[in-house]
Amino acid sequence: MPLDPLPTSEYWVTTPSSVLADAEASELAVRLGLSLNAVLAQQRFLISAINEQGTAAARDRISAFTVAAAIVEETRITINGSYKRVMAFAKLGEVPPELLQQYAQLNSGKGPLGPILNSIRNKLTFHWDPAAVRESLKDFREYPTLIWQEGTDTTIGQSVYRLSSDVLTNAIWPESADARSLPSNERLRRVQETTRAGMDLLLEAMSVVTRLLEHAIAGYLDQAGGEAHRRQP
Repeated sequence: MPLDPLPTSEYWVTTPSSVLADAEASELAVRLGLSLNAVLAQQRFLISAINEQGTAAARDRISAFTVAAAIVEETRITINGSYKRVMAFAKLGEVPPELLQQYAQLNSGKGPLGPILNSIRNKLTFHWDPAAVRESLKDFREYPTLIWQEGTDTTIGQSVYRLSSDVLTNAIWPESADARSLPSNERLRRVQETTRAGMDLLLEAMSVVTRLLEHAIAGYLDQAGGEAHRRQP
């Protein structure tokens, strides 16, 4: 595997490979980098899905939301598994006190996303739990017809497995009995508003964990003798 900077990179940070002698610290820093890469990639996907149009857009939005939420929860678990050392790295990286407070709020589970992050990770993304699907699917028994698949055409990218997307959305934000009696277009509008509000909240949570991880990795690199480089014209 090449270890030169990619041709499009304008800057990079290096350390001597001797830092790997401290296996515990270097492995933790790499795991934090894995988390940060994953969150940043999903952040891009989530943002691109917000304004997507067309039949496949609803599928992409709820899928982007659940994968991003699951990765945020996995990142929280990774941080908490080595909490003291991660925070020590972050402080070396000059983490602002207000960011630590924001992470503490996210970590407490008392924020607006707190009740659903763990269940999304454990039951609706990394595992599609039969009991969670069964419970959500019960709400669809009252409808005379179920849409299993639809799309603008039959290509795999444009085919939406609609019932599966609807069951997933209902598992996260269960629809009330009163809402189920509303006209279809009003119910769709409410689902879209709820999903968009959830995406906005999740983007805020992603910003908290990415900034915390950036400070932690910077702190590790600082104590490991990291050296910044910039491409010369």
